[in-house]
Order: sequence, then structure tokens, then C-alpha cells
Amino acid sequence: ILAAINKGRVHRYLYKPSQNEQLFEVINEGIEHAMLRLENLRLLALTQAQNARLENNNQELERKVMLRTRQIRAAMKNIQQHSSALERALYNVIVSHPNIDGAFARQVSESASQLALVLNWDEKQRLTLTLASLICEIGQIGLPPELLEKPFFELNYEQQKRFNAQGDIARTILTPLVKLENEIALISQQFDSINIEPSPSQGARAIAICRDYWRYRTGRMLPRCLSADEARTELVKYTGVRYDKLLLEKFIAMDIKILNDAENGKILSSEL
Repeated sequence: ILAAINKGRVHRYLYKPSQNEQLFEVINEGIEHAMLRLENLRLLALTQAQNARLENNNQELERKVMLRTRQIRAAMKNIQQHSSALERALYNVIVSHPNIDGAFARQVSESASQLALVLNWDEKQRLTLTLASLICEIGQIGLPPELLEKPFFELNYEQQKRFNAQGDIARTILTPLVKLENEIALISQQFDSINIEPSPSQGARAIAICRDYWRYRTGRMLPRCLSADEARTELVKYTGVRYDKLLLEKFIAMDIKILNDAENGKILSSEL
């Protein structure tokens, strides 16, 4: 019996004489056992085949992902190159105008970019604001020279009103550049009062603060160039009218820190 079980691997053994019903039952159990073993072998083979196909699919998917990633990176690089070229072209248009200063444009753009970082804006918002600030004066191309040769507060009411309408001129100039839709919106809204409806966007409000700060510093608002403290004081006078209170507070704190860091030698001249 032991040899039959161990070597022959019998399913069951019965004593003679046995009942037919019992014999049928044992035989059925044996058949079920054999069928179950065969089914297990089939499922194992199927699982192994499916795992092999899955591995192949994963490798193919990984290959496609790598290929797609390279394509996306190439496309992004192409877009960045086009954006950079477009930015340079627009900047060159601005600085070619006799009454528009390229250094002023860079100052406004850098201040706006720093303000966006302080406000924790995402990269897309920051880049949009940076470019819009860099070309925020493009509408002045359509203004008569007499509006640009005097400080703003020496202009009469009608002249100031016409000067502030340069956002509409900028929109007309830039409208064909569909990809700059967000930047165009900021530039066209930058002179809007924050109390009007619809109110200007946060980006347009940020441009207004950075732009006028440097206009005060460079003698574009008053007949003389103001110090940093004086420029901040003038901006505060128009809090809630021309300038957003929260953004202005953030800007002033940022400006003071940057100037203090520069004074203490924490900022290199190249970084300034």
C-alpha cells in the first residue's frame, strides 16, 4: 500500500468488497482531480504567455514614451527658440523707437518677474508677465512725440488720457500674434483703473506698479528722477486707485529687500 501511494501516486484505495456507488464516487473524484491539475497547468501556461506579452507591451510602451518624450522636448525647444526670437524681435522694435528706452524695459520686466516670484505665481504666469512687461511700452509707437517728451504730470488732462490709451494701440499692433493672447491682454489693461468693471487682471496691475515705479525713478512722471524711497511714496499715494494695495505692499517689501541686499554686498553687479 505504501509503495502504491508513494510510487504510484494513487488517488485513493478501497477495501474489497466495496460498493459500486463508492467506487463511482472515487473514480469521479479522480477524474475531477486530474481535470483540475490539467486546468492549473493550462492557466499557468496562459499566465506565463500573458506575462510575456505584457512584458513586450511594457517594453513597447516604454519605447513609445521615450520617443514621445524626445518629440515633446524637441517641440518645446522649438517653441522656446521661436518665443525667444519673437521676444528679441519685439524688444528690437521697441528700442528702435527714439523715445523708448531699452534699459527701462528691462528694468520693468525684471521687477515684474521678481514680483511674480514673491507672489508664488506659476512659471507660465511669470513668463507671461515678464514678456508683457518687457514690451509694455510698445503702444507708444503710435503716440505723437510731444506726449513722450514731457513728464506725465506736465501733460494736460486730454494728453494724459491719450497717453493712457496706448494699451489700445498695443492691442492693434500685437493682435496678429495669436500666441501672445495672454501678454496682449496684460499690456492692453495696464492703464485701466482698478475700480472699473471689468477690473484689470492681476498681471496688468503688477505691470502698472513696476512700470510707474521706474517711471518715477527715471524722470518720466515728474521733472526729476526720484529716489527709491520717494518713488515708493508716490506709488502709495494712489493705492486703491491706480495700484492694487496687496500687490503694492508686496512690491515695496521686495524692492526694499533687493536694495538692502545690494547695499550689503549680497547681490553682484551683474545680478543688479
